[in-house]
Amino acid sequence: MAVNRFGLEQALMACWSTKEDLELLYERAMEEGPSCEDLANALLGAMTLHDMRCERAFRIFEEMIAAGGFRDEYV
Repeated sequence: MAVNRFGLEQALMACWSTKEDLELLYERAMEEGPSCEDLANALLGAMTLHDMRCERAFRIFEEMIAAGGFRDEYV
Protein backbone atom coordinates (compact mmCIF):
# COMPACT_ATOMS: atom_id res chain seq x y z
CA MET A 1 0.00 0.00 0.00
CA ALA A 2 1.26 3.45 -0.89
CA VAL A 3 2.88 5.55 1.80
CA ASN A 4 0.95 8.75 1.18
CA ARG A 5 -2.31 10.24 2.36
CA PHE A 6 -4.31 8.05 -0.02
CA GLY A 7 -2.62 4.88 1.20
CA LEU A 8 -3.19 5.96 4.79
CA GLU A 9 -6.85 6.64 4.04
CA GLN A 10 -7.25 3.18 2.47
CA ALA A 11 -5.52 1.53 5.41
CA LEU A 12 -7.74 3.35 7.91
CA MET A 13 -10.87 2.44 5.96
CA ALA A 14 -9.78 -1.22 5.93
CA CYS A 15 -9.82 -1.15 9.73
CA TRP A 16 -13.59 -0.70 9.53
CA SER A 17 -13.80 -4.05 7.67
CA THR A 18 -13.65 -5.73 11.06
CA LYS A 19 -17.24 -4.63 11.66
CA GLU A 20 -18.32 -6.34 8.45
CA ASP A 21 -16.44 -9.49 9.49
CA LEU A 22 -18.23 -9.49 12.84
CA GLU A 23 -21.61 -8.91 11.20
CA LEU A 24 -21.06 -11.96 9.01
CA LEU A 25 -20.00 -14.00 12.02
CA TYR A 26 -23.11 -12.84 13.90
CA GLU A 27 -25.39 -13.83 11.01
CA ARG A 28 -23.80 -17.24 10.80
CA ALA A 29 -24.05 -17.76 14.55
CA MET A 30 -27.73 -16.84 14.52
CA GLU A 31 -28.47 -19.18 11.61
CA GLU A 32 -26.41 -22.22 12.49
CA GLY A 33 -25.43 -21.90 16.13
CA PRO A 34 -21.75 -22.82 15.78
CA SER A 35 -19.98 -24.68 18.55
CA CYS A 36 -18.17 -22.66 21.19
CA GLU A 37 -14.84 -23.77 19.71
CA ASP A 38 -15.82 -22.67 16.20
CA LEU A 39 -17.09 -19.34 17.50
CA ALA A 40 -13.92 -18.79 19.54
CA ASN A 41 -11.74 -19.58 16.52
CA ALA A 42 -13.71 -17.20 14.30
CA LEU A 43 -13.47 -14.41 16.89
CA LEU A 44 -9.74 -14.99 17.31
CA GLY A 45 -9.32 -14.75 13.54
CA ALA A 46 -11.32 -11.50 13.40
CA MET A 47 -9.23 -10.03 16.23
CA THR A 48 -6.01 -11.03 14.48
CA LEU A 49 -7.12 -9.46 11.19
CA HIS A 50 -8.17 -6.28 13.00
CA ASP A 51 -4.76 -6.04 14.67
CA MET A 52 -3.03 -6.53 11.32
CA ARG A 53 -5.14 -3.85 9.63
CA CYS A 54 -4.48 -1.36 12.44
CA GLU A 55 -0.74 -2.13 12.48
CA ARG A 56 -0.56 -1.51 8.71
CA ALA A 57 -2.33 1.84 9.09
CA PHE A 58 -0.03 2.87 11.91
CA ARG A 59 3.07 1.80 9.95
CA ILE A 60 2.01 3.99 7.02
CA PHE A 61 1.32 6.85 9.44
CA GLU A 62 4.79 6.48 11.02
CA GLU A 63 6.49 6.33 7.62
CA MET A 64 4.66 9.45 6.51
CA ILE A 65 5.78 11.31 9.64
CA ALA A 66 9.38 10.18 9.13
CA ALA A 67 9.26 11.39 5.51
CA GLY A 68 7.67 14.71 6.43
CA GLY A 69 4.50 13.47 4.81
CA PHE A 70 2.15 15.91 6.43
CA ARG A 71 3.69 18.99 4.85
CA ASP A 72 1.59 20.62 2.16
CA GLU A 73 4.03 19.81 -0.64
CA TYR A 74 3.96 16.07 0.21
CA VAL A 75 0.21 15.58 0.04
